[in-house]
Amino acid sequence: MDFFKKTVSSFFGQQRIQYSIPAYQRAYSWEELQTKTFLEDLIEHKNSDKNNPYCYGNILLETISEGKKYEIIDGQQRITTLSIFLRALLNTFHIRIDQGIVLKTSKDEKIIIEDEEDNYFKDHGVIKLRPTVFDQACYDTIIIDNLDSYNCITPSQKRMLSAKRYFSQELIKLSDHDLVCVFETVQNAIINHIELTGKKESALMFELQNNRGKDLTNLEKLKSFLMYQLYVYSDPNETDANIEYVSNQFNPIYNIVNQ
Repeated sequence: MDFFKKTVSSFFGQQRIQYSIPAYQRAYSWEELQTKTFLEDLIEHKNSDKNNPYCYGNILLETISEGKKYEIIDGQQRITTLSIFLRALLNTFHIRIDQGIVLKTSKDEKIIIEDEEDNYFKDHGVIKLRPTVFDQACYDTIIIDNLDSYNCITPSQKRMLSAKRYFSQELIKLSDHDLVCVFETVQNAIINHIELTGKKESALMFELQNNRGKDLTNLEKLKSFLMYQLYVYSDPNETDANIEYVSNQFNPIYNIVNQ
């Protein structure tokens, strides 16, 4: 288990890095109340002490391939919302630039939209964030391909599209200066992330989070309970395989539930 502290920019900025949300995690669940709070917190911080970076909280990752591929064990709602917000923000930058406005950072550096899109969304063909399989087509359409509509068939897809539209309509109201300030606040925000190695550590963290009152569905609690029991009672040489087996059995269950 390793602990790291990074800015949002550096968290996403490594070339060809990808963060995926496993099928057993819940699909996108934030409503307008949460997205509104997300934006209000950023604007409030923008108006406060600039010497203290905004803290975006803790993210739990399972290392699949060191420095290349990670699964998000906890924090998937915040990371997904952050990605949606950045798309809406960069789109707003596009509108201002098309109006002939030159946007510069506080360091008098010109903002290059294409560079930021590579940093946060897709770099050398690798999409930086992969939501649960149920949300991927919607996410790719409205965030990666940056289209304004999608034929949503699940509540989570509708929430994604609503979040993008909400951020877009609110950001367009901000001045050029405030838009840049919000962008820099997000870029420099701190993410504390914990990298877990193997299914055993992930299973243990699932159980610890349950004990600390995380609001999970009964299905998620059941899966966590089974994985933790295997972590405790399996033969040490079989623990990883047993836990991965249970995890794989839940993937089609989550698929049926979401359908």
